[in-house]
Amino acid sequence: MLEKIVENWLTSSGEREFEVPFTQVLIAEGYRVLQGPSHHPFEHGKDIVAYSLDKKLFAFQLKGGNLDLKQIESIQHQLFALVATPAIYPGIPIG
Repeated sequence: MLEKIVENWLTSSGEREFEVPFTQVLIAEGYRVLQGPSHHPFEHGKDIVAYSLDKKLFAFQLKGGNLDLKQIESIQHQLFALVATPAIYPGIPIG
């Protein structure tokens, strides 16, 4: 039952409604959140940038709702920016 409640919340929420809880889950899992949740024109498709315990940099693009193919195609440029540009952060080595 709890899974259905979470599923319903995730598919009916916008990204701004679950970006803080998502960030809190990352922190609980041991990630160090370096950027986000915030929105600015320089994020290059990366809503959240986090550093893992094994010293890897991760980037996340969050979207809310139960997206269909047309909606995914409308955000394709953001997804492309997410994977086409490396996640970087000052003071964190690349690679």
